[in-house]
Amino acid sequence: MTSSQHLPRGLTSLIPDARAQATPAERAASQLLHLREATVPVPVLAAAAELIAPS
Repeated sequence: MTSSQHLPRGLTSLIPDARAQATPAERAASQLLHLREATVPVPVLAAAAELIAPS
């Protein structure tokens, strides 16, 4: 850590800043949690499976 970086102090240090710490995938997952069902084309599912599959 350099001297130019400042740590939060006081009450702001106790309040998590979830938007700044969340990755794009985490934000997308939290939005998808609210869905009850979704229609996804098969090619999209196949591409997702390729990305998720262990290599």
